[in-house]
Order: sequence, then structure tokens, then C-alpha cells
Amino acid sequence: MNTEHDVSAQSHLPPEVQHLIISCLDVKTLFRLLLTCHHYKHIISTDCQHLWKAHLDERWEHGKLIPKQYRDEKIEWSRRNGWCLHRMEGPQLEDTEGKDKWFDEYLYRSKLDTMAERWMADIKVHRDMRSNLHKLLRYGEDVYDIVVKDFYNRKHIVDLGRCLAYQEWRFIHDSGVDTCLEDGAVAFAKFFTSHDVGAMVDYYLDEMAVWLRKRLQQRFGKPYSTGSETMYPIRDVLVYMSYLFGATPSNAEDSFENPFQGNTADYYNPGNSLIDVVIEERKGIPISLAVIYVAVVRRACEIELDVVGLPGHIVVGIPEELSSERIFVDPFNSGRIMTVADSREIVNRYNVTFHDRMLDPISQVDVWQRMIRNLIHAISAPIIDDHESSEWSTVLPLTLFLVDEMQRITCFEELLDHEHWRLHSLDPRYLR
Repeated sequence: MNTEHDVSAQSHLPPEVQHLIISCLDVKTLFRLLLTCHHYKHIISTDCQHLWKAHLDERWEHGKLIPKQYRDEKIEWSRRNGWCLHRMEGPQLEDTEGKDKWFDEYLYRSKLDTMAERWMADIKVHRDMRSNLHKLLRYGEDVYDIVVKDFYNRKHIVDLGRCLAYQEWRFIHDSGVDTCLEDGAVAFAKFFTSHDVGAMVDYYLDEMAVWLRKRLQQRFGKPYSTGSETMYPIRDVLVYMSYLFGATPSNAEDSFENPFQGNTADYYNPGNSLIDVVIEERKGIPISLAVIYVAVVRRACEIELDVVGLPGHIVVGIPEELSSERIFVDPFNSGRIMTVADSREIVNRYNVTFHDRMLDPISQVDVWQRMIRNLIHAISAPIIDDHESSEWSTVLPLTLFLVDEMQRITCFEELLDHEHWRLHSLDPRYLR
């Protein structure tokens, strides 16, 4: 294979034989073969895209972190607004089969990994730490695997994860892309945990939607949708949903293992406002349970329910076109189906005068903002008098997710330079 004669002889093999041989080679050998002649360069870099996709998926666990429906929009938004360099210098992968440039993607990511490893090596020996750290953060998800694999860089994982979460948050808010209620909840949940939280949330929401759809199909058969009518009778949808939220069904076969419930015993736990924690623990506060409730119904029945922000309590509202009377659901209390009178009673408990406008749905942004304010309060309340607590390194940057503070940050550099956005990598006091 190293001589011109060997290469020429190999190239006269039938194409299917050549492809079979190439498919058995490792990446290092593929690159060596690619350099031998134009014939194999064309085959390996152009005709074997499926092979490079397999190598890409094997080497980079986070090969495609951006949801497909947002990927192009997020790349363009990032470029236009000066945030992280999502593939700024790399290829733009097409979704259409046969046009994928997986070889170019593998080559790009390999080069970027080499650069990222050099930046991290310099950071370890405290050489130009701020500059090298900013390079890592700017490349965001494209270097996520390199950072995660190095346990020494736990602080860098925190910084990178937070930057990715904030960028996604700004994208959802500023780009105008059509998002779902749970998308915003996932974005700021990523501030606290790994970048895979979105996949985890989607998996369990889809699993619950499948359970609901199966129960409805067993009773009503195949779904229907004509004009303004829904796939299933809305009250029956709500009844089955109540079993997901702790109500006891008359038929044991309709029970849901480990249902959700309101966390009355530990109401002010910060985890009650994080969608991934609520799904894992099956406990939450009214607003987080309402987000999950709305997401499951949409996925199962293609029905978009409302979130109603009563004073001191969040409930789910049923749009008027879906019901002859105004009805609501309280996910915090076993998915109880409520009337206007029940809603008025909840408001009266808080010594607030009820008026009809309180039953109007609130926007997605308002839901997310209330969830973030709940988080900030839950984390800061126990440490309000302890100015030295390391928890402030979480509370202060979290305030930048609030709308009023967001307006003061217009690009990625301004985020990193903001006094509240403490980089753990540059200040060891914040990870003890």
C-alpha cells in the first residue's frame, strides 16, 4: 500500500470491494490511505460519508447538541449577535440524506480538539489563563467533550455549561424561534447540570405522553381531529392526566407508577423549580408541575393548554374553544379539575380580591421568569446574611437570566466581563 504499484493495483479492484476494505480500516489508516492518491482521496473524503458519520458518533458523544429544529436558526443567530462560534469556521451539515459532509465535520472537530487540548494544557500551568479560557468558552459545545473528559477541569465544565445554558436562554428569548414551554425550563436547568438534560427531559416527557395516548386509545380507539374539535374529549384527557399527578383511578390498570405530587414537605427546595430534578424526584411546586402537565398533553394529544398565574398559585387553564365552560387543573393537588369558583377560592386564601383577569393565561416568558425568580429566592433565602457563602456564585449569575438584566448584556464578551458572571476557573473560592 505504500508504493505506487500497490495503490494502482488496489484501485482496480471492484468498487464494492474497495468500499468493503475501507470500511474495515481505523481512522489513522484511512487518513494515510487518503494521502496516497487522488482516487482514494475522492473515495474516502466524498463517497464514504456514512463511514465518517459512524466515526464521528463514536468519537464525539456530543456530536450534535443543538436540536435539529433549531440548529440552523441557532447558528445564524449566534453569528449575527456575537455569541459563541457555533461552527463559525466549520462546515454547515445538511439534513438531506446524501448531502451530509461528515468527512469535513470529522476533520474540523479533530483540528478543534487539538487546539482545545493545547488551550487546556496552558490553563493547567496557569499560562495566559483568561485568554485560553475565553477561547474554550467561545467554542462552546464544539469542545464540550474535551473539557468533560478531563476531570481536572471540573471548574471549566461548570463555566462552559453555564455559558452554553445562558446562550441557549438568550436564543430562545431573542431569536423569535417557535419554542415550547419546556424549552425555556430546560435552558436554565442546564445552568445547574450537564448539557444532556434536554435529552433526559424529552425522553421522560415522551414516555409519559405515550402512556397517556395508549390509555386514551384503549378507551376511544384511534384519535380524530375535525375542525376545532380535539383528538379526544378534553375532560377525559384531564381525568387520565390526573393519574399522572397522584389521583387514584377506579381501574387499577390506569394507575401510573411513581406519579407526580406537590412537594409540600420541602416547598422551597431549589430543585422544585428545575424541570429535570422534578421529573427525577416526581415532586415539585405548582409552576414546574404545570410546565410538565402542559408538555405531556401537547405531545400526546396535540393540544396546547394555558398556564394561569393566580396570585400565589399556578394552575393549568383549558382554552375556551376546547370546553363549553371554563375549567382549570391544579397539577399540584393531584391534577384536580377546577371551576371558576374553585379558582376564586384559591385567590381568596391569599386575602386578595379576585377579578376575572386573574384567569387570563400568562406568556411563556412570564412562566420562565417566575420560575427563575423562585429559584433565586430559594437559593438566596438561607444565605441572605452570609455574604461569604459560595452559593452567591450561583445566585448572582442566575439574576442575569431575568429580563431586566438581559437587556444590559448584548454579546458574549459582555457576559464574561459582567461582575456577576463569576468564572470558577479563574477564582478557586467558588468551588470548595
